[in-house]
Amino acid sequence: MSGHDPAGSDMRRRTGINSSVNMKTGTQLFACPGPTNYPSDVLQALAHEASDLGDPDLVAAFTRSQRRLKQLVGTDEALLMYTSSRHGAWHAALTNLFSPGDCVVFIHSGFHAQAWYESAGELGLEARLLGTAPRTEFDPQGLADLLRTDLGHCIKAVCLVHNEAATGVVQDLSTVRNLLDEYGHPALYLVDAVSSMGCMPINAARFGVDVLPGTGQKGLMLPVGMGFNTVSDKAMQAHRRAGFTKGWSIPGQLSLYCQSRTHASNSVSAMYLHEQQGVRALKSLVRRHFDVVVATGLGELEGCSFRIRHMGDFNASMVFSVIASVEAGMALLGIKFRKGAAQIAVDRFTAEAQAAGIQEEAAGC
Repeated sequence: MSGHDPAGSDMRRRTGINSSVNMKTGTQLFACPGPTNYPSDVLQALAHEASDLGDPDLVAAFTRSQRRLKQLVGTDEALLMYTSSRHGAWHAALTNLFSPGDCVVFIHSGFHAQAWYESAGELGLEARLLGTAPRTEFDPQGLADLLRTDLGHCIKAVCLVHNEAATGVVQDLSTVRNLLDEYGHPALYLVDAVSSMGCMPINAARFGVDVLPGTGQKGLMLPVGMGFNTVSDKAMQAHRRAGFTKGWSIPGQLSLYCQSRTHASNSVSAMYLHEQQGVRALKSLVRRHFDVVVATGLGELEGCSFRIRHMGDFNASMVFSVIASVEAGMALLGIKFRKGAAQIAVDRFTAEAQAAGIQEEAAGC
């Protein structure tokens, strides 16, 4: 005897769908433009144990990957790889090629071009966003007018997003190169190839691309966290003249962000790095070398602060280890700070433990 299912009958009457059929069986079809889904062999490789940085097999794999990436984008010049996303590759290109106040032109092609332009402005460059996001190829007339009238060669670079993943519009790489050549302008040519690399032909040498930022999480079907830049000889010469700080950190002072001990949180401490650019480097270093993960700042404190939690399943010895690891990391990066925070934490804990009678309790065990 079959059961009665009035709810299911009502569903079939209203929608024509049999509610007893599971519509979510099978494999999910992930169609987002990035990060893309990983092939099975990539997933299997992720399960392997990490290799030592000096492992000959790892060195050989790195060299082989570097060579094949060059072939993929059509260059035989330098290719630098980073543990970063698209933004890290952008940042590396901008800070290694220019000086504060340099004029850099960005061709507006959509969301990512806008973000690249904004990041340049935040670094102190004179960033110009040219045109509006088109639904086809950008109008070259505006760039032609700029290059023709820039007799003093104040424009140091022209930046173009090859394939705008936000709009599905691809730009012709020859357009900018032809204009630079037509007016004999020495500006560098930067091309974001994040969502075109591995998906459509790119020939950096043919189009005179000086720096080509890319990442692995889209057409290359790799996990997020690998960024790279191709660098021409011309760009390398510009790097040697660039005025941005060539290093991870600037001498500064570390302090608690909260300036009142009575208002200091019992669950998290935010550390402020005055005039520092090394927060991301510090976070990366302590994670890589000490297996300690700290959080970066949020909002307006992003990039100039990091946070340490002391709540949840977290005991005193874990706090001591985190503080000591952060101190070691700052010392390795050359960040100036008053040493001894770990010892101060131990001393304070000891004093509070004694006041709470823990010493007598231990003696009675």
